[in-house]
Amino acid sequence: MKRLYFDTNVYRFVSAKGEIERVAELISSHHAVLTASSGNLFETYAIADAEERKQELSALVVLADSFESHPESWRHAVELRHEIKRLRPKWLRQVVSKRESRDFLRAHRARWAEAIAGVPVDPDAYGVYKRDSEEGVSGVRRAQKQQREELNNESSQFTLVSPNGDIDDVKLGDPEVYWRLDCLQAWYGAIEKHNPASRDYADWLGPYLRPGSFRDPSYRSFWLQEVKGEALPLNRLTGLVWFYQLKKKITHGNAADQLHASHWFKSDLFVTADRTFHEILTDIAVRHYPGRPSPALVDRSASSAADQIENLLELPG
Repeated sequence: MKRLYFDTNVYRFVSAKGEIERVAELISSHHAVLTASSGNLFETYAIADAEERKQELSALVVLADSFESHPESWRHAVELRHEIKRLRPKWLRQVVSKRESRDFLRAHRARWAEAIAGVPVDPDAYGVYKRDSEEGVSGVRRAQKQQREELNNESSQFTLVSPNGDIDDVKLGDPEVYWRLDCLQAWYGAIEKHNPASRDYADWLGPYLRPGSFRDPSYRSFWLQEVKGEALPLNRLTGLVWFYQLKKKITHGNAADQLHASHWFKSDLFVTADRTFHEILTDIAVRHYPGRPSPALVDRSASSAADQIENLLELPG
């Protein structure tokens, strides 16, 4: 059974062409399973026009056969927790109750049930998420612009200062170094700086950490020298996507693309209508994951979304 994942723009393309039922039949006839993500769902909820939002949500719930069992941030946190256990077990503490985590997961899955049932999104609850998300997106764009300028310099180095004052010069131009630096900063920001846009990271990993663990002087070497990329495939991929995004135009959708990319790992066919995102993922596939199926691109200027999806479904593999 072929596992499918559609970038949110593919759902919108199918909806715009009035081909929802036809694409649903194609997926079923090819014995494929299309999984939706919280990224798909929240990007749909972000549509300002109520009627358009309703139409796009209908496309999402009709086409998708299932919803991700766990959010990507949870998977990232589990990867990291296992690597911490291997390398820094003293950073971990015993969690007496996992009730809060279970409640978070229950709420995650409930969002899809509510979407299927047509329950309107709570404007107050979603407003908090949107505020923090937009602040995070703005931060990503600022950071990427700054780092893009630094990458264009001949030195291509980043000065990293630890909490105790130690200084390291890190080569930004090496993607295998860059993803480590990106993870170092992202997780420190979530756990120690309590970045609202990274609240999910803190929710999933924070209860397992002893206070101040990421202020340990060895936190830098943990990320820059010790962790294994194969032990952190999703974290590594997110950092690689960030790196290759720096070579393209900085856009509002970059932050969301980083999470969508994780589904490429779990899919037999990953489809996007974003040409730049497709180029980035293809570049990553060729350079870093030659054994993974390449992402697929549909052309939004074509007369039919369904024809293109049918052709992709009929490809071997």
